[in-house]
Amino acid sequence: MTTGAEQAYIAAMSRESVIQAYSQWTDVFVEEALIISRYVRNGARVLDLGCGSGRMAGPLLKRGCTYLGVDASDGMISAAQSLHPDLSFVTENIVDYTYGAGDYDAVLLMHNVIDSLYPYGRRRAFLASCYERLGDGILIFSSHLADTGPAYVAEDYHGVTVHNFRAPHGWHITELEELGYQVLMSIQCERSNRYDWSYFVAQHRLSADVARQP
Repeated sequence: MTTGAEQAYIAAMSRESVIQAYSQWTDVFVEEALIISRYVRNGARVLDLGCGSGRMAGPLLKRGCTYLGVDASDGMISAAQSLHPDLSFVTENIVDYTYGAGDYDAVLLMHNVIDSLYPYGRRRAFLASCYERLGDGILIFSSHLADTGPAYVAEDYHGVTVHNFRAPHGWHITELEELGYQVLMSIQCERSNRYDWSYFVAQHRLSADVARQP
């Protein structure tokens, strides 16, 4: 069941002014472009959880990827479908959405998606469920940074108070490793003269038996 904090976030994202703003936001950050070029092969099957208006769909489509975007906001999904009529989008809470292990080569959780899950146990359980479903694919996600923590921070988001999870860069890596992931790449990003979030690329950790094979 969606928590009250998550409902507040979804409500903020569903406001018409926010949908319009996101629909005009088509830029892909340098770090995102680097990750896509390095880790998402041409023609890959990509699942974009919390896709918003489909900002990541454009560069993935150029790489010939099969794309599915999932978001809890009807307005965002409508905007995404309008902007990308040839791609597939579904209105669904990302925690409730089900997909089979190995169905996708890459699963994306970009921008505020993972940090909006509240409380922390729900976030951790979701990351664990992604691990179980990932198969041989990779997980690409971003998460907010903080000098201390981990903690949820109340922030104004387009006129609505939301709670975003924040933690130091290294803490996020430890979180992934505790859940069984192998971190392939992490990028700490600087915005407005301070580090605000990081990107991570992770996959299943190789077992000792597999690692010993020639």
